[in-house]
Amino acid sequence: MTSSRSFLKSTSSLCRPRVSSILLIFLLVGVAAVMSSSSISSSTQDDLFTRHGLGIHEFNTILSSDIEHEYSTKHRKRRNLSSANDMDNNDGVDDDDEWDHSLWKSHTVQAWQNHRKLSGDRGSITFALASSSSHHRRHPRHPYIICDFRYHVPGYSTRVSIGRYFNVTDALSSSSSLQSLYNRDDKTCYLLSTTVTLAEGAVMLSSSLNGSSTNEGTTPQWAVQPLLPAMKWREGTRDVLNKLDEWEDGAGVRMKISFCPGWADDADDEHRGSIFGVHGGNFVELLRHRRELYDDDGDDAMSNEGDDDDDTGRSSRDGDDDVTDECLSLLSTNVNKVKAPHGGDNTTRLSAANTLTIDLISGNNNGNSTNTSSSSWSSIVSQCVYSTLTRLSRRHDVCGVSVVPPLELFNVEAQWITQSGRKDERPFFDVGLTGDGQVVACSDTGIDLDNCYFADSNLRGYAKSTRRSDRNRKVTQYITYADDTDYTGGHGTHVAATIVGKKINGRREDTNGAANGIARDAKLAFFDIHKNGRRDLSVPEDKIEDLMDPGRNAGAKIHSASWGSNINEYGDLENAFDEYAHKNDDFLIIVAAGNTGRTSTRIDIMKTVSSPGTAKNVITVGATQSSGQDLDPQMLGPSYLADFSSRGPTSDGRTKPEILAPGYKILSAKARPSHAGECDDSEGTMFAYGTSMAAPVVSGNAALVRQYFEEGWYPLGKGPDRRNRNDVSAALIKAVLINGGQAMKGVQNEEVITATSPYDNHQNFGRLSLIDSLPLNGRNNLKLFIEDRKNISNRRTHQYEFTAIDGCDVSDFSVTLVWNDPPASPGCKQCVLNDLDLYAKVAGKTHYPNGLNSKDAINNSERIRMIPKTNDYITVFVKAYDLDSRSQDYALVVSGCFEEGHEITDDRDHGRTGDRRSGISEGNAMEEEDMTNDYFNIEPPLTLQTEFTGQYRHDGSMFDIVAKNTIHISTLSIHTTATSSIKVTVWTKKGEMRNAYNNESSWTIILSTTVVGRGQHQETILPPFPQQVTVPSGDVQAFYVSLETEEMLFSRSGGRFGSLAVRNDDLSVLMGLAKGRKFGKSFTGWLWNGGVYYRR
Repeated sequence: MTSSRSFLKSTSSLCRPRVSSILLIFLLVGVAAVMSSSSISSSTQDDLFTRHGLGIHEFNTILSSDIEHEYSTKHRKRRNLSSANDMDNNDGVDDDDEWDHSLWKSHTVQAWQNHRKLSGDRGSITFALASSSSHHRRHPRHPYIICDFRYHVPGYSTRVSIGRYFNVTDALSSSSSLQSLYNRDDKTCYLLSTTVTLAEGAVMLSSSLNGSSTNEGTTPQWAVQPLLPAMKWREGTRDVLNKLDEWEDGAGVRMKISFCPGWADDADDEHRGSIFGVHGGNFVELLRHRRELYDDDGDDAMSNEGDDDDDTGRSSRDGDDDVTDECLSLLSTNVNKVKAPHGGDNTTRLSAANTLTIDLISGNNNGNSTNTSSSSWSSIVSQCVYSTLTRLSRRHDVCGVSVVPPLELFNVEAQWITQSGRKDERPFFDVGLTGDGQVVACSDTGIDLDNCYFADSNLRGYAKSTRRSDRNRKVTQYITYADDTDYTGGHGTHVAATIVGKKINGRREDTNGAANGIARDAKLAFFDIHKNGRRDLSVPEDKIEDLMDPGRNAGAKIHSASWGSNINEYGDLENAFDEYAHKNDDFLIIVAAGNTGRTSTRIDIMKTVSSPGTAKNVITVGATQSSGQDLDPQMLGPSYLADFSSRGPTSDGRTKPEILAPGYKILSAKARPSHAGECDDSEGTMFAYGTSMAAPVVSGNAALVRQYFEEGWYPLGKGPDRRNRNDVSAALIKAVLINGGQAMKGVQNEEVITATSPYDNHQNFGRLSLIDSLPLNGRNNLKLFIEDRKNISNRRTHQYEFTAIDGCDVSDFSVTLVWNDPPASPGCKQCVLNDLDLYAKVAGKTHYPNGLNSKDAINNSERIRMIPKTNDYITVFVKAYDLDSRSQDYALVVSGCFEEGHEITDDRDHGRTGDRRSGISEGNAMEEEDMTNDYFNIEPPLTLQTEFTGQYRHDGSMFDIVAKNTIHISTLSIHTTATSSIKVTVWTKKGEMRNAYNNESSWTIILSTTVVGRGQHQETILPPFPQQVTVPSGDVQAFYVSLETEEMLFSRSGGRFGSLAVRNDDLSVLMGLAKGRKFGKSFTGWLWNGGVYYRR
């Protein structure tokens, strides 16, 4: 039995900026000696590297991929590719585990061996550290996932220490080659390309510092896992290809190749030339490039046995060398030529995020000589793409391969519904907030410019200008990226008019146009992404700046996108959107959720919100029913969700959509390109429905909110007032719209009504309502307090104080926190990297956001709504719980009925660059002192551990903890055989467990959750308790940890019940009981394997 702090306590100097590189070299000399020692066999080293890697289930918590096609036993049995492990599972995993762990281990060992073989410098660890930069230049780099398992260590501290060890010079930059994958209490993980010697050194260093290179009883600091080819296949890629024949004629195949972080540092001129090529032939050269770029040398050890004709059974190693001449010819001749924003053609386009996109189009639509039918073409290209991606996934400079579905389109009652919710009341229009002075950007199919809702006074279209032209009445910019027109009844004309359309009669504008837009006096910067005659869209998604920058340069700070792909993943496009929003904090992107919430046979289909609506820093919009002339007779109205509207959550569990707006149905302008001057009385308007129609409704309202702040209407709702002008962030506008969202009554599925509730994945924050979002003098009686671009550092807490009063026409106190999170890695399983927490205290009760009973660690938009009593003292907290970066800006919006607060008493952080505070007379902002301001010396919680060597199973453990000093217990750890998800429940009670070990009513549940077990001889740390358990000095606190299955491990011990098991200076753990399921039979003489995490 041992007791210790978290594992690397004794080596914390390695994480400090002043650590001597000489010391690190000397440490690694010892590691190299251990590594070359004859006492450690090759098989022992292989076992060491696999144990200090990631298991299948652990990997599945970090990234989504198609590894089931390679390592699922059920999938392999269908293909008759069973390994020995499929028949005789003897690695401590349940027999019904569907994963082939032996094959995973075998491929991991083979990857390490291939990396060593390709590097040609076996065991040169100390040399690599002494001259790491030159070492990187001379030796190939390979992709590895590196995880730090120290509990509750800030992600930023981990980034610093990993970056320092691996000599990542840009580790702290926003575009670092140290790519964030996961940042939670249990671990922090990154993707990094490095040499095999440095990777091996990290494993050996962690192992040696942890006691010895073969010690199995403690948790390593770092796990280092080679990125296997199967891990690089993005989830759903094979499913997309298998449905290729279902795509509509004219839709192309879009392959995406993601290069590894820092790949350009290793690329020579020949390599770069093959990647930056502008024709299909150069992409073919990428496939033919030299063999040393591949992670394996074609040996059978890394290949599966046999072939299979079933497409759904394909592995990432099937068809290894099957990129045939026919396939290469197809790739050369069927690459789509996409017009670049500033002229020229691109066929292979490399994004800022190092993602290469290759567009293939069918022979019927590419203008080439290929004369294949659609079905024949689908079959040929499916086989070809499989082989192509298989080969590319084995390159050591490639970290992701995928095929994505084609981008597609998703569509004056909406005005009053979103402004007031009262029939024909438009209070914001009434006071002059109509979008005047605002520019909104929009990407869509085109605009028929001579429609009366866009035309100039002569009812003719006007010249399409790539630069801003203020002489044009409505469309100030038109980028002809795909073409320069819209089709009859076009999607783009309808969407654009919903945002800014305003009817013109002769030389006069008509404020009563039947299809006037939401921001009727705003202007539009338009980007045409549709070529007439094609079904898919041409979006410069690999360089998202080409899509966003033109509108931004024309003055737009809002972009409306009513298009996407019907995939629910966080991918390259979401990464690009989040990156752009993160870098341009005043630019708000608003996207449609999609229309797949219902099919002909199913209703209320969850996890259907579509790309790019799965991004974090956008507003994703769902559709409600409309009202009045927009309402069909059977519809119930705007308090009901449209049945087709796509639902959340996202693949990583974030709640979507953020906000709802009318989208079923919407009257707007109709494109008639063969006519001139069409208007209300000449078929110039039409009804349409879809979330495509709801997104521009929100975009127009966002323009009104921006006008409100820019003209100085805040804080009193009076304006314009130049003294109060604010250039607000996109996060603040998003927070304002969310903060006033109104609850829905349900989803109308024809005659079936589905109940919904706030924060669920049907409605989330509810229907947009400006009158509940912003004070407007004479129209409502609402107080508003805002913080914008407020910067918070890791582990700090900001505190705001309010006192509830009478005299307002609102009863709710609503507070919303929004921040633009750094872009996550495509395929992320936990995509939020900077975890901020919002909570409020009133009358002794703590309120948590988004309808939860504890912190929200998943979303980057959080809202609390409560009904306080008069004179209630309300304290609002914003805590930087765990940041992957040094600090994070946020926006906070508070609305309700409260009196002015006191002056700020603690202003230590308010002088930071970029901190623009507003309305400080409305609340009192203070800061709670952080535990530390030294990032390099942040220590994890203290721990007291027993051991992790037991082999005997029971369902649960019950034991007493005696505090010598006052301690605050944050969580526990266990030892389990499980390597998949397991249900864990933790009970506690004050005082000894004696006489209560069978009495459930004496105990209180403090945690009920699901965790992924780390398997035998490893520590599985439970999530933090929602509230720490404080044990005063001298007191006893009992705990009971229970699993739903008999998978908790114990050691046999001769200790008596209640005798000392393990102790340190702060506490003692006493010998307790092994238990049957949920207060079942008790067994004495068994030592609980686990740890206690606490602070003094």
